Parts: sequence; C-alpha cells; structure tokens
Amino acid sequence: MSSLIQDMSTSILVRAADTTVLGADLFTSINNLIAKAQGTFNLLVVLIGAVIFLIGSARSKWTLPAVLLSLLAAGLFVWGGLQGVQWAADSAGATIK
Repeated sequence: MSSLIQDMSTSILVRAADTTVLGADLFTSINNLIAKAQGTFNLLVVLIGAVIFLIGSARSKWTLPAVLLSLLAAGLFVWGGLQGVQWAADSAGATIK
C-alpha cells in the first residue's frame, strides 16, 4: 500500500513538473512571436504616420501651417507608437515600485 501511494505521489509530481515546463514553453513561444512581430509593428506605425502627414497636408492644399501641423501630428503618432508606450510603462513601473 505504501508503495502504491509513493508511486501515485511521484506520478503527480512528474505531471505537475511537466505542466510547469509546458507553461514556460508557452510563454517563451509567445515572447518569441512578439519579438519577431515588433519590426513589422514599427514599420506599420511609421507608414501610418506618413499617411497622417500626407492626408493632413493634402486636405489643406499644402499650405505651410498645415504642413507643419501635419508633420507634428505624424511625429507624435510615430513617437507614441515606437517610444511612448515603453516610456509610459517604465514610468508607471517606477511609480508603482
């Protein structure tokens, strides 16, 4: 009887360890996929920023103030997409700690 209980407890521990490894592999895989997609995301943000600039400038018939404001809007969009999110996360993390 004691041997049966010991075998069952060993089996449960092995299954728990396998589940932990599986969970770690899952998160590692997700992190790797996000890292691979980061370059594509950055390119998409820059392209959307360029479209914002072109639409804003073209709607106002390319006058200098409108071009400057469109450039500012596009620049803020690109900064927010590429750097602002990480900056906000770092700021929030420093505040929470």
